Amino acid sequence: MPRKSSKLNWETIFEPGKVHDDLKETIIGYQKFEILIKILPDIFHKLKNKLTPIMGYTQLLSLKIKDNDIRKKLERIEKNSEELSQLLDQLREYFKDGKGVKTRINLNDIIIYLDSFFSEITKNHKIKVDIDLDENIPDHDFIYGQIEILVKNIIENAVQAIENNDMKPESGCIQVKTSLAGEEVKLSITDNGMGMKPETLSKIWLPFYSEFPKGTGIGLLVCETIISNHGGRFHINSREGAGTEFEIYFKINQ
Repeated sequence: MPRKSSKLNWETIFEPGKVHDDLKETIIGYQKFEILIKILPDIFHKLKNKLTPIMGYTQLLSLKIKDNDIRKKLERIEKNSEELSQLLDQLREYFKDGKGVKTRINLNDIIIYLDSFFSEITKNHKIKVDIDLDENIPDHDFIYGQIEILVKNIIENAVQAIENNDMKPESGCIQVKTSLAGEEVKLSITDNGMGMKPETLSKIWLPFYSEFPKGTGIGLLVCETIISNHGGRFHINSREGAGTEFEIYFKINQ
């Protein structure tokens, strides 16, 4: 007896009828979504490339034009372009296919490398950034660029939390600390900003949700993906009016 072919016959499976047609459309829609997810990083990269000359020409024009009103408008274009560029970087990281190449490096070295970023926070926002690094933490397998984005995103959230709190900016403080926690390397980032209510805390992982006027609602989604890529775990301690502590744990690998 000849064997029946195992090849699916779409016309047989999806006989005419609303339920079958809806199911077929759902499957086809999912396949299109999968394709979209794969091409999105390239789309974000190309969009950022289009932004680069806009930012460059804006800077050149600002140097040549003496009219203060026009210069302020050009500075606004440049600032908005930079923010859009950063958002595209975050989206590209979030939808990136694959988990990247890990390199054995010490978490402290990544934090130290971000010193200029922390200095900019203090200079531009008048917020003090304290660094407390445990010299005893071992090297770990990290995707360097992703950990840098992780720290920056949490710090930028902390800046907004402080600026939206009823306090003077110079009273704001962010602490970045590394330590050993049993068989894990711990990274904690603490701020004395506005903090969060329990109901807000439950929403912060929703796409495009943000409590801040300038928030994109993408940053924490990227953070969650990066932590997952490293097999890590996290915990958030937050109290309204008292600030937030973001704790991240990476299991020590030999």
